[in-house]
Amino acid sequence: MLLTLTLQVFVVVFFISLLWSIFEKAGQPGWASLIPGYNIYLLLKITGLLKK
Repeated sequence: MLLTLTLQVFVVVFFISLLWSIFEKAGQPGWASLIPGYNIYLLLKITGLLKK
């Protein structure tokens, strides 16, 4: 059980760090990767799927 929890925490931290670097390279604030909903909105803007 401890191994599963450790693996899950590792995956979440890894995913957040990847999102943080994507946002920084796209000229967006890195902290935005921590806010649910707002990070999806910014990802859609970065990829061009959301025109605004």
